[in-house]
Amino acid sequence: VGMADPKRIVVAVSGTLQDGFPLRKNMDFTDSETGETVSGIFLGWALTRGVKSYFDIKQKGCREYIAAESGRAAINPAMVATGNPLHANVYAVYLVHEKAVLRALLNEPRYLGMNPDLVKVDLLADETSSELRALFAHSITASGKSDTKQISLMSVISAIKGCSFVENPVLYTKEDGTQVTNFHEGLAKWAGTSDSLRGSEEYLAAVEVAIRKAEAAQEANDPLYCVGEDTLRFNQAFTLAEFRDLAASAGVPYLGSG
Repeated sequence: VGMADPKRIVVAVSGTLQDGFPLRKNMDFTDSETGETVSGIFLGWALTRGVKSYFDIKQKGCREYIAAESGRAAINPAMVATGNPLHANVYAVYLVHEKAVLRALLNEPRYLGMNPDLVKVDLLADETSSELRALFAHSITASGKSDTKQISLMSVISAIKGCSFVENPVLYTKEDGTQVTNFHEGLAKWAGTSDSLRGSEEYLAAVEVAIRKAEAAQEANDPLYCVGEDTLRFNQAFTLAEFRDLAASAGVPYLGSG
């Protein structure tokens, strides 16, 4: 039996979950029994206000840190809610399988989570795709809501501003003072390269140099928010039978046959 027409959720992301970056595959869901895959569908771009974008520079000893001799460094974004409407980030919006949302969340970098209604899309902003403006305007009317200027989306957001963060450079400032960022162009600007070269050796080398330089400039690691190789990340998926077996092995009396 196939997955028929599974439920999907609209999610706003900004970072390596976007097309052309390493974690994009996490926006797809593959059924472990049938092998069927439901791919995430890119819907457009959405400008959000009150969100400032940073890059989280991984530190030695943390889960995602990659030493120079072992490969290229990992780079992740971190969108921080600032309360300032002039801080604006352009998110990529996808339609994804509802289970892919949880799977993507379980594999998010530290600090990052998903929030159902903190981030609001500015429907009047030029940066918000016309297709999304039309889709959301229709949905507002259909739902009987009166606010026609903004909607909220399930969005990736950072829990706090970490000590390892460096600012994603502002791409441009609008006439009203709004400072606009996005992940892909901001990363290229920060690294002194061009997003048009993304994936090329020149681009990858420039990003690597920028990250290593930022690593060297950082102070010692903050162990409070660093999950290293010796710390168990207990967030894997279980079948009920698997979890019962684990509980029984641990001598835990609950989760019987009922």
